[in-house]
Amino acid sequence: MAIKLDLLPIPDENIIILNDDYLYKKIVKSTNTLVTWLTSSDPYYSNKKKDKKDIESIQIPSELEVIKKGFDNFLKGTKKLPVVSITNGLFKDCNLKSVIFPKTLEVIGDFAFKCCPLENLVIPEGVTNIGESAFEDCENLLSIKLPESLREIGDNAFSGCTSLEKVYLPNSVEQIGDNAFKDVKLVEYDGQAEGRPWGAVDSISREIIKQREEAKAKAEAEEKKRIEEKARIDFENSKPKPVTLNDDYIKCLLGYNDKSEITSLTIKSDYLYNQKKYKIIEISPSYFQDSSLKSLVIESDSVLLIGKNAFKKSSLEEISIKEGLRSIKTGAFQDCHSLKSVKIPRSIGKIENFLFENCTVLETIEIPEGIKEIGIRAFKNCSSLKEIIIPSSVTTIRSGAFMGCTSLKKVVISSGVTNIGESVFEDCDSLEEIKIPDSVEQIGDYAFLGIKKVYYNGNTEGRTWGADIVKTYSE
Repeated sequence: MAIKLDLLPIPDENIIILNDDYLYKKIVKSTNTLVTWLTSSDPYYSNKKKDKKDIESIQIPSELEVIKKGFDNFLKGTKKLPVVSITNGLFKDCNLKSVIFPKTLEVIGDFAFKCCPLENLVIPEGVTNIGESAFEDCENLLSIKLPESLREIGDNAFSGCTSLEKVYLPNSVEQIGDNAFKDVKLVEYDGQAEGRPWGAVDSISREIIKQREEAKAKAEAEEKKRIEEKARIDFENSKPKPVTLNDDYIKCLLGYNDKSEITSLTIKSDYLYNQKKYKIIEISPSYFQDSSLKSLVIESDSVLLIGKNAFKKSSLEEISIKEGLRSIKTGAFQDCHSLKSVKIPRSIGKIENFLFENCTVLETIEIPEGIKEIGIRAFKNCSSLKEIIIPSSVTTIRSGAFMGCTSLKKVVISSGVTNIGESVFEDCDSLEEIKIPDSVEQIGDYAFLGIKKVYYNGNTEGRTWGADIVKTYSE
């Protein structure tokens, strides 16, 4: 049912209903900043008579100064009156794009802005009534904010506002006319809309909106959880890309801007970066040389290679490497003067040349069963090393392997060793005696230089081992 609104207040000499007279005489006529004209029609740049249809934007003042007359029609002075209403059809079919309403406004009349190219509207608090077709066919209208004071909206008030996506109705609205929101895409409201002929494409209560938003949020959370779970499963089942640890992967996998920041390095099995799985299989040659790194723990069995001189002259104090590593290249831990303990994996098969040379505070080293060869000068000048047990898997000890280990007091060479190189135990000043197993077939010159007693059952004729006394022994 159409709602007929008596929008205009009862005439009152103490208020102003904005009409053409007030518009032209009090606003348009005055040369102020309240009105902006269309450039082509600006009366200040042409001789054209001022016409409200050429107004592009307007700020309606809260009050206007009017002449006050007495009962005898004589001038009694002037007074300022508040603008409380906009009369019917005042700006209909005008080119008005923008309007700023006064805070004193209470009523917007029928057809007041019909067919204007208005774009954005803010109706101020205090407005209680919007008349029939007040903003009908304002096709450029993109947004409108309605006040909490609004009670009545007339028939077709926003009909034809085809660009208006959504209108939010405040709780204060009591009456809404037929087709008030025809062609508006969505009206949000509190209360019951069933059977109401508002004309909106869709009307929905905020309670339903809340329920929909909660359901949407729940669905999004579940979808996020599903995606994360899928990513986790895909991650676990995927084959990681093998990479060499270098500057690029220090940043993206380990989270360091620069290797100089690292004092403790733990290498895990797998890393996830940009939804891709990676595994570190190699540490580049000389990569941590001269670094401040103090601790190295390799937890992953995917690391296969530590490159030549990788940690040479670093500040390493302890090393723990998981089984699976295949090779530690020459000099990888050479000149690590703070290195105290090392756990060597049997999987490397060979202790390379110069590997721990000049690690002067290294006190203990366990050579595991499975190591077959100890390289040239591998432990040379490890002056804190006190005891060495060489397992039966070792067949060859290369030249100078333990040369200069001045604190070495006990050496156990298991049966299985066949070749002892030159100067292997030269200058081991604390080592008083050593027992060589019968399996040894070849011993290099000066292998035992400085050792007081060497027990050996093999042929010693013409040998220059450097030992003071060579004695045979019985098993």
